[in-house]
Amino acid sequence: MPYTTRITNWPDNATVSNYACEVGPFRANVQDAYNKNGTNKQTEVKSMLKLSTADTDHTHLYYNYLSSANSPKTYAKATNPVIATYLADITGPVGYLLADYIGSTSVSGGSDLLRAIIAQNQKYVFEGRTRVTK
Repeated sequence: MPYTTRITNWPDNATVSNYACEVGPFRANVQDAYNKNGTNKQTEVKSMLKLSTADTDHTHLYYNYLSSANSPKTYAKATNPVIATYLADITGPVGYLLADYIGSTSVSGGSDLLRAIIAQNQKYVFEGRTRVTK
């Protein structure tokens, strides 16, 4: 099985599930609702995290965009800490999380989000609880 894929042309500013990838047997789940802000965007992010943590099929990919097109720095300050806290309270693989100001010490929650993602990798990849088949 090839461990590569290409995902193109998913619907703009939307969430899509079970999207056929152009290469390989993979299906993509993409949350890219970049025009949503505040709790509406956080709800979208959390909904995709719920899907990814419940899915054990290694051919399903999850791309979850935390960023917003409207004032990315302001939004990151409000959202990164919320999602970091949420990650600490869930179990299961989370997929790819793409965020503005991740790891930043100048934007509140940036370093917390980075540590939360690393903690998830530690739990579900390095401790053997992964959806990747061997």
